[in-house]
Amino acid sequence: MRSRWYLTVHNMPLLLLLFLLPSAVDSEAGNKSPHHLVRFEPGYNVHQAPTNPPAPNGTHTPLQVNFSINLRNVLGVSEKEQLLSLECTIRMFWRDRRVSLAPGAVGDSSDSKAYVTLNPSVAHRFWTPDVFVDRAKDLRVPTYLTRPASLRVYADSTLRYSSRVNFDVACPMEFRRFPVDEQLCEVNLESFGHSSK
Repeated sequence: MRSRWYLTVHNMPLLLLLFLLPSAVDSEAGNKSPHHLVRFEPGYNVHQAPTNPPAPNGTHTPLQVNFSINLRNVLGVSEKEQLLSLECTIRMFWRDRRVSLAPGAVGDSSDSKAYVTLNPSVAHRFWTPDVFVDRAKDLRVPTYLTRPASLRVYADSTLRYSSRVNFDVACPMEFRRFPVDEQLCEVNLESFGHSSK
């Protein structure tokens, strides 16, 4: 009889997250500025997280970053090393009211679901969450010529960053009930610099 495996992926909202550093000069000829499709508020700073408008009582609420994980494949299980190798697509969604679509970027900009898709090479120009995989031993990005990622900017100032990643994550395994054992592996995505408080 074979062991049964269960994988749980915690899909909790992340609150108030931080950064990707900008490059000072984009010297590659093919990397054009996204400014013809997207507008940035004057003084936009990628090091500052977006803020929500104040509530009626004047208090500010933390920025909510939602994410989803699409488990595409279990690449391997190592009982000896207690590792699980996964292939996933990770998507993060957040609203940055300092970013908007440029006039004419999409047909109907009044449709909040209208969006433009940008090359992932311009992601460094936008504030992005600082998410990492807790207990990951190794992280790999399957790349041929271009990183398998995309950045969308929606008409309502929602941003979506999506990327394909492969990673090995620690998974404590208990075999006392072998061959009828069951394993539960948690995969946690967390903010490195911020908590939910």
